[in-house]
Amino acid sequence: MDISKCTDPDILKKQLENTLDNFRFNRYELLLKISELYKKKDKTEEANYAQYESAAFSLIVDMPNITFPGHFQPLIVYSDGSTIPSVDYFSKTVLDYLESRAISTKNPILSARFSDVVWDFRKGDVKIAKIAIDRYIECIGIYKKNLWAQEYASSISRAIQLASMINDSEYLLKLKVFSFKQLSALEKEEDYRYCIEIGEALANSKIQLDKNEEKDIITIFQKGIQYYTNNHEKNSKKLGPVDGPNDHLSNMLNNTLLSLHFKKKIKINVNDIKKKIAESYEKRGDEFFNAKNFIGSLMHYTKSEKIYVEIGLPEKSKEVRIKILNAGLKNYKNLNEISVETNIEKEKFDLYFKHLIGKNIKESLKLLSTAPHFIPITKDIEKLTDKLQDKFPLQAIIPKVLVDEKGSVQIVSEDEDIKNESVVCNMILDIKIGNIFLHQMFEELKKSQGLNPSVLTQHFHEWGYCTEDNIKILNLGFEHYFKGDFVSAIHLLIFQFEDLLRNLLRAAGVSIITPEKFSLLDTLIKNEKLESVGGKDLIEYYEVSLTRHNGLNLRNNIAHGLLPVKEMNDFTVERIIHLLLTLTRFKISNQEQK
Repeated sequence: MDISKCTDPDILKKQLENTLDNFRFNRYELLLKISELYKKKDKTEEANYAQYESAAFSLIVDMPNITFPGHFQPLIVYSDGSTIPSVDYFSKTVLDYLESRAISTKNPILSARFSDVVWDFRKGDVKIAKIAIDRYIECIGIYKKNLWAQEYASSISRAIQLASMINDSEYLLKLKVFSFKQLSALEKEEDYRYCIEIGEALANSKIQLDKNEEKDIITIFQKGIQYYTNNHEKNSKKLGPVDGPNDHLSNMLNNTLLSLHFKKKIKINVNDIKKKIAESYEKRGDEFFNAKNFIGSLMHYTKSEKIYVEIGLPEKSKEVRIKILNAGLKNYKNLNEISVETNIEKEKFDLYFKHLIGKNIKESLKLLSTAPHFIPITKDIEKLTDKLQDKFPLQAIIPKVLVDEKGSVQIVSEDEDIKNESVVCNMILDIKIGNIFLHQMFEELKKSQGLNPSVLTQHFHEWGYCTEDNIKILNLGFEHYFKGDFVSAIHLLIFQFEDLLRNLLRAAGVSIITPEKFSLLDTLIKNEKLESVGGKDLIEYYEVSLTRHNGLNLRNNIAHGLLPVKEMNDFTVERIIHLLLTLTRFKISNQEQK
């Protein structure tokens, strides 16, 4: 009979009631159609009943986002939080009707759904839960015969879950015996795929396993794992899939054994199983790499490396990290650069600059030189790095390749070193984003307070630690900046930082000469007295901006001609000027000079 053309609700209802091998996915739509047909015949009560049943079948399970408080979730969730059906729809009237139908119908598929919905929304009625369990058990044979694999697995899992929820010893024993019969049958048929759901359900249940049962389940799972390592043809007459080899299913079976071990204390060699899983991931990563799917290879290598570390195999971990590095480099070559444009409201700039704009330009420059704005806060960057590594684990393990200004290549592969590199990368990002605000700050000072070369030069002159030559070079650099000649400005100003720092330290009585030679800039920056006064954040800012080969490294890149021309822009000049201005926050007291 073609039910799509049938307009008699009684016939359709009878078909639905008596059929066990059809309507797999469309009971909800069919019951909704029956309700509409009854409405056309002015049979309001029958229409309502059909709608109640339709609502029960509209509910879905295994959803990651929990909207309703129990097992069943709504078919549709809107952005405002409203749902179809709503939780309020399942009133006492609706649930009472569904309970009566669960008891009266001879169709186990209908009864299982109606009784479970009543239990889920009402809770506490052990009698209705037992009806649901019994009907699910009936359904399992039907689903297996129909090869409805998803329904087969979910029915066993839900029956075990319900027995644990009501904590009834008779039903727990009943489900244990039934589960092992199903496992034995799947083993006999070499149809191991859905042993996984049964095993996971047992692991999460209140069912207790004796030693013989532990041995039996381990044996069945080990056979399944071995089965999926061999070649097998597809077979559409099994619940399946039964074709192999299938590393994914082998891993799932192994992971279920681990669940049974940790939750039911069954005795297995945990490290041996984890090693097999790691080897499987590594092998799969190799396959993806050879197929030039570098993202896929990275995902599998990452899982493999994590397990090798966990079970204490550092050499294997290093081997996989090299593979991660190679896959990462290959993937990097396939990446395309994209440009992104974002708009920031003027009000947000004004709020950010609120405490940086003084009564006049002299006061504003003093505020800019002493404020924490535009200087990364190390602790915040470290916290951000931890969050990002939790969200994107590849960041935490992919080795990094560093090339310094001398051309030396270094591969960073240890966990702590990789994290430190990630912190520096995020600090660089913080500085570059800050460049946008810093640029606006300079533009505002030019526009509203008359910032010009003379004003900047006067600020450094009044600071008191600049030589006559320093003042001349600074003024020339500022003039080139205001003319738009950023390349010249950069080359004039960058090297003044080191000279001004030497002047400052010399005035503080700090030796700037070792027995053999002048101290280099990175040594001067790390001076203990400077850090004790300026703070860790400022010193990190100086190092990342000027001297670290894995940072912006402005001083060395400019000195060796390595800074790309496209980066010789107003943003870079303004950052250098800011670095110079921060030195003017320091003053040497008479006591320090002595």
